[in-house]
Amino acid sequence: MLWYGAIFLFITGTMFSFMMDGVSGLQATNLSASVSATSQYIPVTSVSGFKSSDVRLMVGNEEMSYTSLNTAPGTCGSESPPCFDTGILGRGYNETTAAAHSAGARAYSESTGLLNEMVAFRTGEIGTAVGTITFPITAAKAFGKFMAKAVMWDYSFLEGNGIYIKMIFLYPLSGMMVLAFARLFSQMIGFLLGRV
Repeated sequence: MLWYGAIFLFITGTMFSFMMDGVSGLQATNLSASVSATSQYIPVTSVSGFKSSDVRLMVGNEEMSYTSLNTAPGTCGSESPPCFDTGILGRGYNETTAAAHSAGARAYSESTGLLNEMVAFRTGEIGTAVGTITFPITAAKAFGKFMAKAVMWDYSFLEGNGIYIKMIFLYPLSGMMVLAFARLFSQMIGFLLGRV
């Protein structure tokens, strides 16, 4: 179906965009020390392949926004470099909850977080009773965010003259994808109302 192709293009474009910006699509590292729910500096074992600033980091169920990636001595507060500096407002980003994390916990790059959002999944969420109940709400929110990103085709490699590719090929594809999802949604609503 058409929307499967559009979703595939969106995911591929996201990966390609990160590679064009000088980072690989999926990056992961580990926390080198434990952090509290209020820690500004997130110490990690490696920052290789991560963008230098203004992107997101996923640790457990928490999403963080970091302002800089620090590798010089004395730039990570009391922690040893390298670290991500989340600034004052970077913890508990995007409606997640700031939490304490243990040393060795996995930290993922923004592109991995985007893929998690697309499938409305955060590690550990489904395995809990509360997660099972809230999953439909989380999935609906994630779907809305995904659609907004997918429709705009906001990739660095499409800036400048790339706008013509957007206007000629990608925006019409976005329109068809939105119509296909709207049709699917209306069929689901019709099915549910027919069963009442």
